[in-house]
Amino acid sequence: MALPYPLADDPRKWDGWKLYNSNNLYDRLGLSYEEAPSAQLIEECCRQLLMWWQKKLPLKSQPNNPLAQLLGRAIDEAPRLITQAKVILLDPDQRAVHDRQIQQSANDSSLEEFQKFIIFALSDKKLTPAGENGLYGMGQNLGLADELIGQTIEANLLELGAVRFDPEAAAVEAIAEANARTEALKVQQATLVAGTASAPAGAKAKDNGGQPAAPAGQPDPDGFKDLVEQWKERSEWGELEDEDKDKLMKWAGNFNLTAPWAQAIVDDEEYDPDGESKAKTAEEERIKKKAALASAASPVQSYSPEQEKALYPPYVNELGMQMIYIPSCTFKMGCKSPEAAHNEEPEFQVTLTGYYISKSPVTFAQFEQFLPTHKSKRPAWADDSHPAVMMSWEQAGKFCDWLSVRENKKYKLLTEAEWEYAAKGPQNRRYPWGDSDIAAALGNFADASTNFHWSDPVINDGFAQSSPIGSFPLGSSPFGCDDMAGNVWEWCKDVLADYKISPQTNPSPSTGSQKIIRGGSWRSKATSLRTTARAGQMPTYFANDIGFRIACTRPVIK
Repeated sequence: MALPYPLADDPRKWDGWKLYNSNNLYDRLGLSYEEAPSAQLIEECCRQLLMWWQKKLPLKSQPNNPLAQLLGRAIDEAPRLITQAKVILLDPDQRAVHDRQIQQSANDSSLEEFQKFIIFALSDKKLTPAGENGLYGMGQNLGLADELIGQTIEANLLELGAVRFDPEAAAVEAIAEANARTEALKVQQATLVAGTASAPAGAKAKDNGGQPAAPAGQPDPDGFKDLVEQWKERSEWGELEDEDKDKLMKWAGNFNLTAPWAQAIVDDEEYDPDGESKAKTAEEERIKKKAALASAASPVQSYSPEQEKALYPPYVNELGMQMIYIPSCTFKMGCKSPEAAHNEEPEFQVTLTGYYISKSPVTFAQFEQFLPTHKSKRPAWADDSHPAVMMSWEQAGKFCDWLSVRENKKYKLLTEAEWEYAAKGPQNRRYPWGDSDIAAALGNFADASTNFHWSDPVINDGFAQSSPIGSFPLGSSPFGCDDMAGNVWEWCKDVLADYKISPQTNPSPSTGSQKIIRGGSWRSKATSLRTTARAGQMPTYFANDIGFRIACTRPVIK
C-alpha cells in the first residue's frame, strides 16, 4: 500500500494531504510514478483518500478550528481533484500522455538546474579536467544521460566563449618552453664563442647590442612566474596548497632557478638573486602565522575568540548577505530546565570549529536568484525582504550548493549545534536576547493578531504573519544574528535524533527520517522560541513558516 496505513486522522501528522492539487496525478493519490502502480492500487488509494476527506467536512462549519484553518479550501477542492486523478490514470491513453509529461518535466527541471551549475563553473571562462568531471557527476546525480551532459557543456563553452584549461598540461608546456629557451641560449653562446675564436687579431666580436651574451642555463624567473600564476587560477581560494607548492618547487630546476629564488616566487615575495632574499622577514612572519593557525582545522580553541575573529573578518557575499564569524567554542547543548521538552535533554558538552553564519534568514529576493520560479510560491503578504518560505530541506541544500559554485566557497545548512550556539552564545541564554520572557519588540510569534488557540491574547508584535528580516533588532542573538526567535522556522543540516550525554565534537547526526527545524515562527507559542527548543519535519516538507539561513566553512589560512 503506497499510503501509510492507517492514515493519520490529524492532518498535522500526515503531510501527504497537501499534494491534493499537485500537477503530478500520482502524488495526488499518494502514489509514485516510478513504481508504475496498478489500476487496483489506484482505485484503493483513491477510496481511502476520499474517506479521509469526507471526515473533514464538519470542519467547514468550524472556521475558528485550527484544523479548519490549516486545511482551508482543500476541504472543498480535494475530493474533486483526487477523483479527477483517478479517472485519468485509469484511462491508458490519458495516462500515457501524463507519463510523458512527467518524464519531460523531470528532464527539463534537471537540465535547468544543471545549466546553473555550468554557468557558474565557467564564470572564469575556463574549464579544468577536474571541473568537467565534477559537472558530469552533478549531471549524473540529476539523472541526465552522459551524451546530454556533454552536449550541454559544449554548447555553453561555445556560447560563453570559454575554453578547456589543463593546469598539468600547461605546466608541461611551460617547462618545454623554458627548455627550448635554454637550448637557444646554448646555441647562441656557442656561435658567439666560435665567432670570437676565428676572428683576426684586433677584430671585434659581432656586435650584440651592448649586452653580454647569456650563459648556458640562464635563469628564467618570468617563465616560472607564469607557471605559478596558472596554478593559482585553478585553486579553490586563489592560493596554492602545500601539495601544489611542492610540485612547483620540483619543476623549478627546469627554469634554472635556485631553491630560495623559486620559493620566493611561489610565495609571491621579492627576491634579490645577487644577495639575501628580501623575503626573509616576511617568510618568518608567515611561518609564525601558520604555526599560530596550525590547529585551525581542529575545533579545540587554542587562541582567544577575539584573535580568531580578527583572522576571519565578517564579509558580505554576492547576494548581499552579511556573514558573521562565530569563533570555535565548547558549550553546553540542550536544556535541563523544567520547561524543557523531553527531546531537549540531556544537557551535554559540544565542541565546535569556528564557522560563518548569515546574519539573517535567506530572503525571497535572494532565493529567487537561485530559483526564479519560486516567486509563484510567495505568500500574498511577503515582499523581497521577507524570509523565503515554501521550500523543502532538499531545496535549501541545493541553494547552498548553487551558491558554493557561484562564489567558490563552501556554503551549507547549519548543523543543529551550530544553530543553537549562534542563538544562545557563551552565556547559555534562554532566548537569543537573554533570559526575559517574550515582548512585542523582541520577536515575531503567535501574538494577539493571530487566531490560534495558543495565541497570546495580550502582546501584539505588529505582524500577523512573517515580517521583513531584521524587524526585531532588540531580539538579536549575542553574535548579532537576527530572527533566531520566531518569524520562520529554520532548516538545519542534521536529522532529529535523541541527545547523548557523552561530549561530542562537531556533531551532525545523519540517521533518521526527519530533518531539524529550529527557532519557532510567527505561528508558534512563545516557549517554542527558546534557543534549545527542537522540532523536525520530513525533508520533502514545505510550509509558509519554514525557511533557512546559511553557514560557510571558514577557509584554511596558510
